[in-house]
Amino acid sequence: MTAPTYLSQKGPVQQQPPHGLPRPWQRAALIRGIIIGFFLSILFLSRGHYHGLDMKRLQDLWRHPSELSWSDLRLSSSMRRYVSFDLELPLLESLRSDARCEPEYIFFTPGGRSPMILNNLGELVWAAQSSAATQNFRVQRYRQQDYLTYWAGKPFGPGYYYMLDSSYNERYVVSPVGDIYGHPHDFTITSRDTALITAHDKRRADLSSVGGPQDGWIFDGVFQEIDIASGKLIFEWRSSEHVPVAHTYKRFEQGEGTEHHPFDYFHINNVDQDAVGNYIISAGHTHTVSCIERSTGEVLWNLGGKGNSFLDFGERPIVQFKWPHAARWHDNDTLTVLESDGDHHPRSLPSESRGMLIQLDVPNRFAKVRQTYSNPEGIRTRFEGSMQLLEDTGNVFVGWGGDAGYTEFNADGTTLCDVRFGRSHLLSGKHGGPSQISKGPWTGKPLTKPVALATGGKIFAHWNGATEVTEWQVQAQLHSSPEALSELPEFHGVGRFRKTGFETAIDTHLFDRNTQFRIAALDRNGNELGHTTVFDLKESWVEATGLSPSQLGVVAGVCLVGCLVTAASTLHLRLKRRESSILSTFGINTGVNHSAGFLLAHWFFAYGVLSTRPAKARAGIDDNRNPRHDLAKYGERAVSEGKITRRQLDRMTRLQSAHENAVEGFAFFAAAIILANVAKVDTETIDLIGVWYSASRVAYALAYYSIEDKSLSYLRSAAWWSGNWSCIMGIWWASKKL
Repeated sequence: MTAPTYLSQKGPVQQQPPHGLPRPWQRAALIRGIIIGFFLSILFLSRGHYHGLDMKRLQDLWRHPSELSWSDLRLSSSMRRYVSFDLELPLLESLRSDARCEPEYIFFTPGGRSPMILNNLGELVWAAQSSAATQNFRVQRYRQQDYLTYWAGKPFGPGYYYMLDSSYNERYVVSPVGDIYGHPHDFTITSRDTALITAHDKRRADLSSVGGPQDGWIFDGVFQEIDIASGKLIFEWRSSEHVPVAHTYKRFEQGEGTEHHPFDYFHINNVDQDAVGNYIISAGHTHTVSCIERSTGEVLWNLGGKGNSFLDFGERPIVQFKWPHAARWHDNDTLTVLESDGDHHPRSLPSESRGMLIQLDVPNRFAKVRQTYSNPEGIRTRFEGSMQLLEDTGNVFVGWGGDAGYTEFNADGTTLCDVRFGRSHLLSGKHGGPSQISKGPWTGKPLTKPVALATGGKIFAHWNGATEVTEWQVQAQLHSSPEALSELPEFHGVGRFRKTGFETAIDTHLFDRNTQFRIAALDRNGNELGHTTVFDLKESWVEATGLSPSQLGVVAGVCLVGCLVTAASTLHLRLKRRESSILSTFGINTGVNHSAGFLLAHWFFAYGVLSTRPAKARAGIDDNRNPRHDLAKYGERAVSEGKITRRQLDRMTRLQSAHENAVEGFAFFAAAIILANVAKVDTETIDLIGVWYSASRVAYALAYYSIEDKSLSYLRSAAWWSGNWSCIMGIWWASKKL
């Protein structure tokens, strides 16, 4: 039976259904919320699988379609996850293995973030979570001790070189001397306990020789030698003072040569020292390896490029190599160089990347290739790459950059081990590998405790960075008498388990669930190195789900967004059918359009309330120059000088992120409000958008600034989505009016 209707001036109108039955508009709102929540669930719960289209990979395949593989189309993840450790590891695929490969550790930064150490089997050993770009991660010796060194910062922006000791504590931070930016390509500690760093700086130059303006701008290739202990400058060299712009092979493009887009004619890649202290540098855009006199800065000789000083002496030409990287000086006047970086210059690609061991006769200016090292599959590096002579065996280790992996050769060029990172497929939006990778010995003794997590009938144990652990011992607490309650609890071993990879899973059915436990890490001699905090095997409903805290946070966020969408649709339609409004409970006059007030308030909130300048000014680290880099450049220095604490710096950094996000979100909010007014959306709906966005933004800022626990940080994510959905709903409502 159809619902009865009556006539009006606008035609037949359907009567409302009896009380208690869902009205059509309620059903529509509910359906919309369910549909949007469903698709958001797919998007969120697939994180690590789908992160949007990988545009870089699409460009690669457009240029080189023959490189398309099934891995580009797969729906599985190329990342490995752990239960007790909230960080992902790129999967490794071993194409070839040989016992003659050195059993040392692998150092790399997957995707240019989060430095990691793997063992020779590809198992994770240590990882640090980092949001900054990170490059050039390796082990170096300083004052007879091993340090982990790496660069972290912004590409073509402020960056610093960090040195971590065997406990993974930050011991030294090295920064360029002067107002220049440290380059991520290289940071080398010399035998004199000094640091060689590469950098770039904007400088005016005559570009007429390459088709540019006479009064143009270049990126000057700079390297410095710095005393690590004092931070004092020992030596500085600039390419603009010794190498003509006309020596570049880089094509001058429209729009380059300005102050905001300088012409990168030189592109210094690395710096090293020879036996007498002269500097060896490689430059990508001039295709040269050069020797720089240690006191005057004079270019003593060039290998390759337009100013080449050498003649080839052998069957394999070398002086015409392109985009050299990782030029290192070795005994007996030998040089190792990696010819790479083809991806940045698709117009003139080498057929394949190759490592070269070159014999130089410097007095007679002869050069001869003693050996080349090419991947069996003919890999062309996409992101710089690296080359290393391994001391113990004389093997050659080459990292191919990007997601290409690494290969180890013996001295005569025979491939021993060949490994690929799990290539990120087109839907992942991630790159699986780093631009540089190295291999070497390391002993890690973290000051942190091991971690154990009991869930799903298993105990998952790991100790991030501990290299000497071979076994785990489950220890049960002894039952104490009432007289001994004030004493420290005693534990005894109830089971020993071999360490299997980074994270070891132990079945819990062997143990009494009414007893408290801890897990001790043992070395190969059975000595206890450390133990976890005490835990029990009684699972909460959260643990019984088998989901990690981050996964539960995602599920909660999805449910919240779905509820918000449904509630917003329902509330919006209710408001349109009632003369009264709940907005009046907030003191908002529903007959007045508050758009201007909301816009002004959020402009002041984004640019004023959330600004970090007052806090930075109080700490003495505010800098009004252009470009601004006060917090990034001077924050660490302020902590080391005792002006602020590490927690204060972290809070300022989070506040700055909240400020930047509010500035970004303001444009979206303004667009939604303006469009709603243009579409003549009713006043109550516009006010609803404003109140909804305001509450979400304030909650987001408070959560970002005050929450330090990662599992609670997903409240911030929920508030972010809530604010954006208020704008999306506003645009949706406006679109229905247009």
